[in-house]
Amino acid sequence: MPFVLQKDRVTLSLANVGLTPFLSSYDGSNAVVFFQGATVTSWQAPEPGSECPTKERIFISKSDVVDPNEPIRGGIAIAFPFFGKPQKPEHQALPKHGFARLREWTFDGVVTDNEAGISIRMVLNPDETLRETFPHQFSLVYVITLGTHQLSTDLHVHNTSTNDAYLEFQALLQDHLMCDSAGIATHSAQTKAGRVFKVHSEIGGYEVETTGFKDVNVALGAEDGWALSEEER
Repeated sequence: MPFVLQKDRVTLSLANVGLTPFLSSYDGSNAVVFFQGATVTSWQAPEPGSECPTKERIFISKSDVVDPNEPIRGGIAIAFPFFGKPQKPEHQALPKHGFARLREWTFDGVVTDNEAGISIRMVLNPDETLRETFPHQFSLVYVITLGTHQLSTDLHVHNTSTNDAYLEFQALLQDHLMCDSAGIATHSAQTKAGRVFKVHSEIGGYEVETTGFKDVNVALGAEDGWALSEEER
């Protein structure tokens, strides 16, 4: 079985050996998804065409400790139903970037499991506590797919209202990527699907492409790592 369920997370692996809860034992691509916020906190994959050990691709603050009352600093964070500080009167009781990255998501099983990789589904539905601050009907479905050299994330927002009420929202996946600071350059190009941004580091040949997003921000830290401040979360 290419995944392990633990109390607070699920670990995916395409390893060539048996799974254990410790990343150091994996010899193939793997990823870790915490139930809190459905936050991807680790993605390790080998360089394409290389037989070298896997390399961490996701940045997590060295000062971070998982706290149910605080968002995980780094990883792939989900902003919903808005990004940034609350602007609308109806959002004033909600935290910065909304509630999705703080809520406990539910593991909803495996979507696909084949030679190309494994996909899992995470779900967030409103409970009575959440309805007190966000009185709207919705369902969030988050699909994470791990391949040998690729990690894909797809967020689906469903309006589950039975009276045709509108659901107005912003949704964003905030990626914190681990890459070498030297030699980083950004490029963009126009395609039929929208703008494609690439972030490339000459050291290690690291490259990221995002399609359809308006902005890409690159933050460079010290060689020994850095911590995200409250304003950077």
